[in-house]
Amino acid sequence: GDVFDDSATKEDRDTADRAFQMMEEEGIWFLYILGNHECERGNRLLQRWEDAGVAVHLDQEGVPLDGGVRVRGYDYDGRVDFSVADMGLPDVLINSTDILLLHQTLGPFHDEHDVDLDKINAGTAGGFEYVFSGHIHDPEQKDWDGGEFVYTGSTEDLSTKPAPSDPSVWFLSIDEGEVRSP
Repeated sequence: GDVFDDSATKEDRDTADRAFQMMEEEGIWFLYILGNHECERGNRLLQRWEDAGVAVHLDQEGVPLDGGVRVRGYDYDGRVDFSVADMGLPDVLINSTDILLLHQTLGPFHDEHDVDLDKINAGTAGGFEYVFSGHIHDPEQKDWDGGEFVYTGSTEDLSTKPAPSDPSVWFLSIDEGEVRSP
């Protein structure tokens, strides 16, 4: 989420286009969800690359990866009465590894949260092994319910916060259905 932070200047779009072109040449997908700071110009650029088969807008059906790994996504939901039931999560996760990307403030790690991860896993038999959120712009990694939780932080100093943290990138390697994070 927050691929663009409230605006997408021509320079931003040109930079993103060059990156997507390189990804296309290398056969690399760009998996994304929408955050609370998306903008129309940025969304059109993402849609263009989705139409070209490079970008994939994730939903709860998800995208299968190597060896039974599936990545699912849920766009930012700013409703005050938002609940886990609104997410449309599957009742049962049957993949060797399920990964969830969302863009919310999450409990139990933050007292002022929109969604409680324990409720997410309680409502879905099998549970998620990895959950990633980009809503908090500071990187953070925790063990949680037999899996791993990560606030990804910002990949670039694009935040409107007065003192954003250093840019961060998280890598997962997938080999025969086994996911490892450094």
